Amino acid sequence: MRKVGGTARIALPAMTALLLAACADDDPMAAANTATGCPQVQIVGDASEVTQFSGEDRDLTDVAMRGVILGFDGGCEYNDEGVTVDLLVDIAAARGPAGTGDVARLDYFVAITDPAGDFLAKEIFTTEIALQGPAARGGVREELEQQIPLDTPAAGDEYNVLVGFQLTPDQLDYNRR
Repeated sequence: MRKVGGTARIALPAMTALLLAACADDDPMAAANTATGCPQVQIVGDASEVTQFSGEDRDLTDVAMRGVILGFDGGCEYNDEGVTVDLLVDIAAARGPAGTGDVARLDYFVAITDPAGDFLAKEIFTTEIALQGPAARGGVREELEQQIPLDTPAAGDEYNVLVGFQLTPDQLDYNRR
């Protein structure tokens, strides 16, 4: 897995949840075992948001910053090694009542699972979002590329690419309330 290029900064209102574009087969006469679809990309529900607090209290007035994974877009391309998934992930953040900084620093992960649901790879990335304007909000679009080796090209759509925030146990418990 690798992060491609830099981060595109986009306005929060312009970000919307996007669906992963389906891959098309270039050869309409291809055999039955030819690649037919992209790996499924999913935002992990319990890890789709992160809340950072100032201090030990967990009251809404103690929120320093909140982040959310808004959605993704992308596609895939098959090659001799397997399938390459190009992924654009939209992430937004807002400073809370107890927040003081002008930048939100967020860790998120991208993981790949095989058809049985076993993890093949996981990588953690960091993004920084400038919190601007009177509402102190901002967003980024992260560009990532994942290479998934395949023994059988037709099996590409049986793999999953999972995206979520890298949370502490306390943050995960907070999200599950």
